[in-house]
Amino acid sequence: MTDPSKRARDGTEPCYKCGIVGHWYKHCRASNDIVATYKRYRESKEQETHYLEETNNDPEANLTITDFTNIDNDDSSLELSDFD
Repeated sequence: MTDPSKRARDGTEPCYKCGIVGHWYKHCRASNDIVATYKRYRESKEQETHYLEETNNDPEANLTITDFTNIDNDDSSLELSDFD
C-alpha cells in the first residue's frame, strides 16, 4: 500500500475541506455549500458501523468415513420406476 505521506506529495490525497483531489486544504476555493455537504458526508461515514451475527446453525460440511459406515445398505431407494 502507498505511504500516506507520499500520496499527499504526489497529489492523490483528497482535500480535507471539500474532498476533491488535486489541491490542498489551504488552497481550496470550494463554496461553503460544497464544504458543508462534504463535512456531512465525512461525519456520516465516520459513524458507519457493520454488524455481523454468526450463528452455528449450518450442518457440518466436513464428512468422514464414520458418517457413512452406519448407513443401512438399502438399495431399493435407488431404483426408479419405468416412465415409458
